[in-house]
Amino acid sequence: MWVKTQACRVLGDLFATVDPAAVAARRISPAAAAALLDAGGVAARGVAPAAADDRVAALGRDTRRLLLGTLLSEDLAVQVVKNLVFLGRCLLAAEPDAPPPAAANPGDDAAAVPATKSPLLALYRSISFMARGDVGSLRRPLLRRSAFQWLGAMTSFIPPARCGPFLVPALAVLYRASEDTTIKGNPIVEQLPQLAKEVMDVLHRHAGSDAYLAAYNIVTSAVRATRDERRLKRKIEAVADPAATARRKQRKAEKRKEVGKRNAAEAARRRALGVGGSAYFKKVRTGQPGGGKKDRSVA
Repeated sequence: MWVKTQACRVLGDLFATVDPAAVAARRISPAAAAALLDAGGVAARGVAPAAADDRVAALGRDTRRLLLGTLLSEDLAVQVVKNLVFLGRCLLAAEPDAPPPAAANPGDDAAAVPATKSPLLALYRSISFMARGDVGSLRRPLLRRSAFQWLGAMTSFIPPARCGPFLVPALAVLYRASEDTTIKGNPIVEQLPQLAKEVMDVLHRHAGSDAYLAAYNIVTSAVRATRDERRLKRKIEAVADPAATARRKQRKAEKRKEVGKRNAAEAARRRALGVGGSAYFKKVRTGQPGGGKKDRSVA
């Protein structure tokens, strides 16, 4: 994990010397371009040469996967968010003036969403979906917090007139987190609903009421439809197969108990280490130092 953290910091130092607009316009030096575009090991893996935008998008995918690591640390998470903000700005600079189409169903799996010509929108969708799922995993709270921070920081760089399509995947995960009243037992987990609300407020102020409310209505309608469908399915199952319903309830009870144990163990470990659970959103956006360490902002 130390190696991954240091590698991300080296990339952050490189990104700090490069203008995202210059990357999109191919106006950086050959040496910097080679270092940037091959930072993800594209050439080493034997992948055929691709357009710069495609290779930056590939580096973004490789970078976001670091958040899925089982040994994800605070320092690595903060640096990954900063690197993803830079890569997102590179993709934004290469975007056409016309906004990409919004997702028809914000609840779709990222892998099931039809391919889009916007690498930035694809990155939004993948990070949004990645931040959902089993919230009981020990790595998931830090992953979700990092995703929320990136969504807020990255959207603030997008011109308000072009924010609309990107708000839908962002709100798809933020809205669900803000409405979740069941998560507890871990300092980071307990702060996720409040962080989600803060990021939603930032998106609202930045994009304006019209664009924000349009995306918000799409998301809430999809959430209600999904919940109604699941509720109806459970009622039908309870009548058709009572035994299966009893087994499902027992599995949920056992899962809740296991999640509680893991969260309690994680909270005890963090207290022993003296690690706080404060959000880094403002520090990532403004480039302030985090955790008392040297600032390695890429902005």
